[in-house]
Amino acid sequence: MKLVKGLLRWLSSVIFHLSLFMLIGSIGITILIGSPAKLKNIISDSGAYQNVIESIIATNIDNFSKSNDTLPLSDPEIQNIVRNVFTPEVLQEKTELFIDSVYSWLDKSSNDLEFSIDFTKQRDELFDGLSTYAATRLSGLPACTLEDLQATNNVFNLECQPPGFYENIVKTQVLSDLNNSDFLKNPVITENNLPITADGSKITEKFHFMPLIYSILQNGIIIFGGFFVLCSLVYLLARLPFRKGFKSLGRDLLGNGVMLVIFTVLYSALLPKITSSFKLQITSSGNEAVEKSVNYFVHSVDVLVINIAIQIAVVGLLILIIEKMTRPTEFYAEVAKKSGLLTSEEKKTTQLVEKSDYKNAPVQTSEPVKKRTTKRKTKTKKKIQL
Repeated sequence: MKLVKGLLRWLSSVIFHLSLFMLIGSIGITILIGSPAKLKNIISDSGAYQNVIESIIATNIDNFSKSNDTLPLSDPEIQNIVRNVFTPEVLQEKTELFIDSVYSWLDKSSNDLEFSIDFTKQRDELFDGLSTYAATRLSGLPACTLEDLQATNNVFNLECQPPGFYENIVKTQVLSDLNNSDFLKNPVITENNLPITADGSKITEKFHFMPLIYSILQNGIIIFGGFFVLCSLVYLLARLPFRKGFKSLGRDLLGNGVMLVIFTVLYSALLPKITSSFKLQITSSGNEAVEKSVNYFVHSVDVLVINIAIQIAVVGLLILIIEKMTRPTEFYAEVAKKSGLLTSEEKKTTQLVEKSDYKNAPVQTSEPVKKRTTKRKTKTKKKIQL
């Protein structure tokens, strides 16, 4: 019988802790990415829109600068043109269109991802800025020799002015070359541009179960909250009497909350300094930009987990305080109360009287009290003479 009780307590403890962490997970997901607006705020606050262009430029500088038929992104002026066209506001607008489409698919408002992100305006502005810069740059350079012209055919790499140079003609020619090139050839991105999985199916077909999971997570707090309450009742029933189980429940919640705070702090603060496996390595400024955004999201998760853990610890502490305050003053007080040795009624107290001698004893009687008028006769023992 004792073995069965121990097994039941162990099982109740396992499902109790499982339900607790499921509830924490559902709360975290709901708060962080439970709606499109929340995800948009996280991405915006992380600085991703400011970092993405810097990441693209930094990653492709070497490749572009070593090729004769591509843009030399190492040129600061060209970098500024790109930044002025693809501003954080533009990238945010286009990204949020995609986010809205994803959530529409998740909540079954649409059967598939449907979006259209058009960069035509930005492409035209970029090409116009690049062609203007190319013509303006050449106007201030010395005349080219035959050897200079044979060295490169890229107008952005020329360090001299070609013969018969006219600024407007160069601008028109560069603009035409850019429009006929493969650079941003298709500026409109739709769901058809999304990658195909290894088995040839679309992403929405591969992850067709995601809308169901999303609908569960939408009601996750209610579902997992009810499951947690049910598991808590099982936990208490496995540890009768109720006061003993209530105290054990408080200790468990307090311990789990404290350990969760300690683990989160160690993971987010100490472990990345000890081992590189917990942090992205900075190999270029592009990776650094991506790392900033990722670290911001991880930091948001850490802060949320710590806040939830503190609240769990506080609930556990309150349970222990309540159990302590309602605990009987004596160990056998409950037994004494049931046996009649102890009562919940207030004790009657007698008023103290002034100190009196035996003649004036505070004794009440209905009979008259007669005072002795004669002395009491006493017998005296005779001394025996030896």
